[in-house]
Amino acid sequence: MNDINLREIEHNALEVSNLLFEKAGYNFRVSKLTIADLDWCRAMSRQQPKNKWIPWEFCFKLLDLSNKPAAACMCQYSKVINAEQDYLDVEMIQNFAIKTSVLDGNTFRFALYTLIFFMRDARCHGIRVMSPINSKVADYYINKYNFVDILGSKE
Repeated sequence: MNDINLREIEHNALEVSNLLFEKAGYNFRVSKLTIADLDWCRAMSRQQPKNKWIPWEFCFKLLDLSNKPAAACMCQYSKVINAEQDYLDVEMIQNFAIKTSVLDGNTFRFALYTLIFFMRDARCHGIRVMSPINSKVADYYINKYNFVDILGSKE
């Protein structure tokens, strides 16, 4: 794909997602993570069991009413060499407010809106969920959202 402006596409995906969430009456929004947000996410992550810790690098956040990240999603735009198929890879997604939030059981669904808006404008061939934490999580993506296990090993 020629002349693609990923920053503009990312901005538009976040903006359209926020309009959707506002119209639907949800009390959160999505935004790019700042350095301070990354520190907050690392601190929140460290409060979870050690086997759930995730490296935080490139992502967007879902903000709660106090403007603190309630969840975050780390993605990467992947160009496939010698092919015209680009993908949006979801490296991880994490909810920090598991029990007291509209995100409980819905974090991936709400992040998926932003991912789809990005994918649409970037003309990605698809979304790939990379290395789910376990087969139960992989089954969730496969059964609830019709993702395909392209490796046959739920990885």
